[in-house]
Amino acid sequence: MKNIIRKTLSALLTAISCLLVVLCLWAVFSVSAGKAPMIFNHSVLIVQTGSMEPVLPVGSVLIIRKTDFNSIQVGDIISFYSTDPALNGRINTHEVIQRDGDLLITKGKANSLVDNYPVSADNILGKVVFCSPLAGKFISAIKNPYVFPLLIIIPLLYIIVSSALNIRRLMKQHEQNIIEEMLQENEQDSEEAKDDSTDK
Repeated sequence: MKNIIRKTLSALLTAISCLLVVLCLWAVFSVSAGKAPMIFNHSVLIVQTGSMEPVLPVGSVLIIRKTDFNSIQVGDIISFYSTDPALNGRINTHEVIQRDGDLLITKGKANSLVDNYPVSADNILGKVVFCSPLAGKFISAIKNPYVFPLLIIIPLLYIIVSSALNIRRLMKQHEQNIIEEMLQENEQDSEEAKDDSTDK
């Protein structure tokens, strides 16, 4: 019973983990200029520039949580749809250094000047709640056309080999069971033959 529960929980956790990975990959790969998909009020982005170095290294994976505009404070790092014509509505991620009424003044950690265009409530995507450079390296590797096929082929080969070994093991076990049953039947026949000769 314990083995069944353990296997069920393991399968469930594996399924959930795979689902989360797929959702994150879908979010990362589907991000385009002016668009960021939301999954349960969260978005996944990749840092494209060094404007927030060293806090947010280039290539890092960010998780952005949808946040009420009024709850954003000075010092928070936010992602927003930039109104800077040079960025053409793309998503920018900078630190809030000042609140000016209904606007937020932002600046990149590595930039010497504040952003020319303040951020309004309509342009807010959310607040950065997680940053992982390691996950960014993993995503970058997946995007590599030489690496991505390997990530499919290697697990597939593992599944095929594991299945073949399991089938072979089950066949051997089945053969062993048949042999044991035959030996038991022979023993029973021998005992019955002895009993018959004794009775005579």
